[in-house]
Amino acid sequence: MIQQLKLVTSHTSSYKEYRAALRRAELPAIPYIGIWLTDLTFIEDGNPTYEVPERINFSKYRRIAAVRPRVS
Repeated sequence: MIQQLKLVTSHTSSYKEYRAALRRAELPAIPYIGIWLTDLTFIEDGNPTYEVPERINFSKYRRIAAVRPRVS
């Protein structure tokens, strides 16, 4: 059981196993918010707010809006 929990909670591939397990979980399921906060941080820090001066990078904000727990 410990090995299975280690596999599910492994941070490799951006928590791929955890995200898949969450999609398979029976509802109600409470996701770990830290993963999505990390996703938001990387999007915020890794993408410029402006593409060129005075032109907003809407792609960045679309990515931010798309971040949410994927629960079946």
